[in-house]
Amino acid sequence: MVALCGHEARPYAFGGRDRPVHPGGCFDLRARSTFGLVLLILSACIDASGAQPAQGSTYYVSIRGDDSNPGSEARPWRSVAQVNRHHLAAGDSVLFEGGQTFEGPLLLGDRVAADPSRPIVIGSYGNGRAVIHAGFGTAILVWNIGGVTLRDLEAGGDGAANRGYGVEVLNETGTAPLDSIQIENVSASGFHWAGIYVGGVPSVPGAPPPPAGSRYGFRDVRISHCTAHDNMYYGIWVSGPWWAGKTTGYANQNVTISDSIAYDNPGDPAYKDNHSGNGILLDDTDGGLIDHCAAWHNGAANGSTQGGPVGIWADESNRVTIQFCESYNNRTGGAADGGGFDLDGGVTNSVLQYNYSHGNDGAGYLVWSYWGAVHPLAHNVIRYNISENDGRKHRYGGIHIGTSGGVVEDIEVYNNTVFMGGADGAQPRDVWVGGSEPNKQIKLWNNLLISEGGVPLVEVEPRQDMSFQGNAYWTTGGKFVVLDAGTAYASLDQWRAATGQERLHNEATGLTVDPRLTAMNSGETLAGQRPLSDLTAYRPLPDSPLIDAGLDLAREFGINVGQHDYWGTPVPQGRGFDIGACEAPGQHR
Repeated sequence: MVALCGHEARPYAFGGRDRPVHPGGCFDLRARSTFGLVLLILSACIDASGAQPAQGSTYYVSIRGDDSNPGSEARPWRSVAQVNRHHLAAGDSVLFEGGQTFEGPLLLGDRVAADPSRPIVIGSYGNGRAVIHAGFGTAILVWNIGGVTLRDLEAGGDGAANRGYGVEVLNETGTAPLDSIQIENVSASGFHWAGIYVGGVPSVPGAPPPPAGSRYGFRDVRISHCTAHDNMYYGIWVSGPWWAGKTTGYANQNVTISDSIAYDNPGDPAYKDNHSGNGILLDDTDGGLIDHCAAWHNGAANGSTQGGPVGIWADESNRVTIQFCESYNNRTGGAADGGGFDLDGGVTNSVLQYNYSHGNDGAGYLVWSYWGAVHPLAHNVIRYNISENDGRKHRYGGIHIGTSGGVVEDIEVYNNTVFMGGADGAQPRDVWVGGSEPNKQIKLWNNLLISEGGVPLVEVEPRQDMSFQGNAYWTTGGKFVVLDAGTAYASLDQWRAATGQERLHNEATGLTVDPRLTAMNSGETLAGQRPLSDLTAYRPLPDSPLIDAGLDLAREFGINVGQHDYWGTPVPQGRGFDIGACEAPGQHR
């Protein structure tokens, strides 16, 4: 990527970077100092008697129990170690007493009998969630098996001293994807690498490479109603092995992360080579959904001189949708990023829609390619999103599209609303397009771009194949500024006449008008408290010139624009489409 680029809240009520190089990570268990005894424990996972428990048994663990007990609710076990020793069958459940703390690690290895149709369930009973305390290592390790559900648990690490993960679900063999992982209502904090990790073996500096033939992670993964905070590198992270020749296929398939939050994951000031301090990252995945999630206050300690962190993003993935999410006040302590949302190198056929980004150091919505990306970056959509006062550091746009290597191609950006005010020590703009390559087919339609205090509305670097059509532009407290291929334009008419932008069928498009909105620059924050549709700003008033002023993208370009706007109003209303993220209800016509 370019060198551009608390308290625990509840999940939502309704409902620059080069190829990421992941420091630390999920390397061979035999190489980990914190897991030196893992294989010894796993090798003893079969009951000494050799007998297997009946299918569908439920075992209980309580601090008032005894490991010599049978594990019934009346006579529970006492320790995590007893769970590790026991041979669990498909369909079994292990429930820890809620509100109590148990010393980990909890280990489910490849000698556990796994069946995706009859998952092994690890959870809590009684009042509250049980805590698996990891100290310096990993709290919960699911190793080389699928068919596991983790629910209603807390994973706790020892913060700066920790060198593990809260929950680590790892396919180390990587010869085929393993099926069915569910992580529900799990909280993880105080870990070095990630609160929650799922996938194959990632490539990490200073560690052995992935095992020969290792390629795959997991299929059918559901992470829901989870919280990850105060972890150094990642909150929630899905990834897999990577190497320069891996040009086809993905480690993971069909991954959903929903109703989850990631905050105060600060990053590593000592790590300079790449990003740290991310909120939620979906990496190396075919078929992904990040839905009704939130990320805030991540990345402030990131020390990278190369790439930086992002609140919610995808990388090297296909068919990903990120929607109904809020990402705000994310930071970077380094030379790049700290953005809200990102479709990064190698992302194809993906969509950012119905999201709210505000107050981030980096871009609100970033699309960025880099040399060495395994897949192309092409055929992506950004629609019905809102960006308010992003770009608080460095030189970013509310919508920022570009490359440090490899062409960005076929990006459709429509019906978004961007408000951009000035920031001390930064050079923000509403939209920026450029980079080291001549990007192709970048199209912006029906967007509302508002700037304050002379912030440029648009900056386009030379050699970019792109078009602006049907957008609305407005400035408050400053002059109209568009920078295109090194030339500054002081009006829409001047820009149109010189470049041919904002024309369709030889007729002028685009507006320079006061948008007449309910509010702007209000700084509303909704995450975990109210649905995003409660946002009061950026709705057109009944006399707004944005109403019915947009292009009909289906008729003009064959674009499927979806069924509704940011607030859930069906589109179109009245005589036509509106400009911006809001489609004013019909009674306003």
